[in-house]
Amino acid sequence: MNDPAVSLLPHAHTGDDPVMTNAARVSRSAAGCLLLAAAADLTAVLLFSLRDGVNGGTPPTHAYLVLERGLFMAGMLVSALGFCLLEERPRLVIGLALLRSPARPAAAAA
Repeated sequence: MNDPAVSLLPHAHTGDDPVMTNAARVSRSAAGCLLLAAAADLTAVLLFSLRDGVNGGTPPTHAYLVLERGLFMAGMLVSALGFCLLEERPRLVIGLALLRSPARPAAAAA
């Protein structure tokens, strides 16, 4: 592995960079949460439209209503979690840039 491009990126070829691994893990978790929330909300909207809820249609059973409303609430909670995870992503990437920048004391910089 004497390729100069690989030597510029210390852990690119091995995948051992813990900060980048955490950033990728957070990104994947956020994407999973947002996809799960979209699926829950889509299912709740489907249940709502099947009972003709826009025109005041009543649910067939109480369990149907609980499932429909529960899916709406679960979708909102999981999407909030996904957006909180997305908020953490820039901090991890900035931390990666700060870790790789050379540290110079203030006296040496002047």
